[in-house]
Order: sequence, then structure tokens, then C-alpha cells
Amino acid sequence: MEQLRDALAKFGWTNYEAACYAALVRFGAMKASRVASETDIRKSKVYEPLNRLEEDGFVKITDDNPKVYSAQNPRYVMELEREQFEQESKQVLEKLQEAWEIQEELGSDDDHAWIVKGRDGASMELSQLFDDAEGSIVAFDNRFAHVSRDVIDTLEERADEIDIRLVSGSQARDRLELLQRAGVDARELTELTRSSYYIVDGDQVLMRLSSGDVAVVIEDSDIATIISRDFEETFKEASEVSTDD
Repeated sequence: MEQLRDALAKFGWTNYEAACYAALVRFGAMKASRVASETDIRKSKVYEPLNRLEEDGFVKITDDNPKVYSAQNPRYVMELEREQFEQESKQVLEKLQEAWEIQEELGSDDDHAWIVKGRDGASMELSQLFDDAEGSIVAFDNRFAHVSRDVIDTLEERADEIDIRLVSGSQARDRLELLQRAGVDARELTELTRSSYYIVDGDQVLMRLSSGDVAVVIEDSDIATIISRDFEETFKEASEVSTDD
């Protein structure tokens, strides 16, 4: 089951989602209370990943009073996630190909891109980009629920100084609401099939690849413009995040 959880994590599943699904595959249909027990997740916290899995069609309900959860066939789940991953990879390749063609036409020999490995490395790079931002930060992050607290704190601090727009999924709703209250224009998107990226001041891009362990940083306004077009379409699709305040 560890292999299944690791594979699902690479597709962007949260630890709780992967743990719940793996437990249902291993033990069969269960109530939420038993899922919580088998996964060591607090009962108050187990409903959110289970509901998310139900919404995505990866878990079905076999009884409703109380709910009994059952895993969909892993073959179906993995095949669907693989197709979505391939679609996302295709979108990334198309954008990078277009960016490469622009660079070829410009004939620039300067090195304006570098790779950062490891989640800590990517988080430090993000914090540095945020600190250096002078006018704007726009971002689509399908793993925003996993970013470090330093990244959240920096966004909160800069919200009063610059324009920040952010799109992520419902699994990051608590963080989106927190940033919305701080002045960030945060939005929520159901389908997270695009690659994660941050665009700073319209000329710097940090794009997360794979499971988020590798990031590419690019300093080029033409490439940033290409990816910004995708963000504007994504931002329009996303729903506004409401707060209780």
C-alpha cells in the first residue's frame, strides 16, 4: 500500500487523500470512523479527504446512514490520473516549446534559467522571489496545501504592498481564506490539471515539475507572458473564495 500512496502523491494527492484511498483498497468498505482509525487521522479531519475523493469519483458511497465508503477500482483511478498527468505534461511541453522558439528567434546567449531541486529548495526560491517582487505576484499552485509556512507568511506580508492573485484547489481552502483576509485575491478551481507556476513582476517564472520536488526558475518576460495567458484563463474559470469575516 505504500507504493500506491507514493504513486498517488506523485499525481498531486494530499497525504490524507492517499491514506484514505489506500485504506479502502486494503480493507474494503468502511465507515469514516474506521477509516480514521486505520489511517491514524483524527475523525474530525477524515471527512474532508473522503468527501474530496467522493467528488472526484475515486470513492463511492454504498450506504448513506451513516455513510459507508468504498474505493473505486485502482486500475480505473490510476489510469485516469495517468491520463490527466499526460495532459498536464503536454501543456507544459507546448508552453516550453513556444518559449524555446521565442528564445531561438531572439538569439539570446544569456543564461536566464536554473533548476532548483527539493521541496525546501523550491520554497526558499519562492520566498526570495516574493521578497524581491516590486509590483505583482500571480500564481496557480495545485499543491498549495503543502507549501511551507514561510511562503504563506511572506505572501501575507506582501499583500498590502503589491498585487497578488492566487488560484489553487479546495484542499487548500483554509490557506486561501487566510490569504483572502490578508488582501490576496484568492480563488478556487475544481479541476487541477495544469502545472503549478508563480509569475513575479511579469518577467520571472517559477514552475514546479513532477511531484513538486523540482522547480525551474526562468527570468524572461516573453516566457512569463506566455504563461500569464494561461493564468488569466485559469483565473476566470476559478471561483472566488469567501471568508466568514
